[in-house]
Amino acid sequence: AWRRVWRGKTLPAIAAFKPDLILISAGFDAHAKDEIQGPVNLGVKEADYEWLTEELCKIANTHSQGRVISVLEGGYRIQGGVVSAFGRSVAAHLRAMFRENKEQWSEEECKKELDVELRKRREQKEAAETARAAAIEAARAREEAAIETARAAANGGDEDETAAAVAAATAAENGPSKRRRKEVDYGALNAQLELEKAGAAAPAPAETAGDDAEADGDGLGEDDDTDGDASDLEMLEDDLEEE
Repeated sequence: AWRRVWRGKTLPAIAAFKPDLILISAGFDAHAKDEIQGPVNLGVKEADYEWLTEELCKIANTHSQGRVISVLEGGYRIQGGVVSAFGRSVAAHLRAMFRENKEQWSEEECKKELDVELRKRREQKEAAETARAAAIEAARAREEAAIETARAAANGGDEDETAAAVAAATAAENGPSKRRRKEVDYGALNAQLELEKAGAAAPAPAETAGDDAEADGDGLGEDDDTDGDASDLEMLEDDLEEE
């Protein structure tokens, strides 16, 4: 976007002005890694600064007999010295300034480069839209398949198949989970629930004398607290992983 604006508006305007001398206020705080960048990052790299310097030198060759003066203006990503974003940008700018360049600036060439860049941008946008549409269609197909499976299981399948189909339909509707979960054996889970239900229905054994009963009660209470703490910990871990 940064180069497109320069090619489409700024450079043609400078060339149309036909300057006798070009003064460059060489600021490098538009660099993608500069700390001054706000929520809108222009994504400028040192190669972009080198390209722009070459274009300004071409305009100077065409209208100003090659006269160009550059004054350092800004740039705040200086951590790392010569290898910092600021240092690399300055080096790229000076490399273009001192390189022998007798090429004239051409508005036609500038328009051609702009057309090529705009065409690439359109192709990228179309490819992104196509990929997005394909992803949406695939998600819709998975959802419909899961729903049909759930209906078929509900009409003629057993309870385990129905539960599995409903779970699959729910997963397809909600989208992929951030955390991969283990597959559930619904048959084994149903058997476990039946055993627990049968154990709960069985008569409780006769209680012994007071101290033993109190001791048993204390032990059960401790186990319940332990189970509760373990359950809370598992839920907390799940929440953290989901976040």
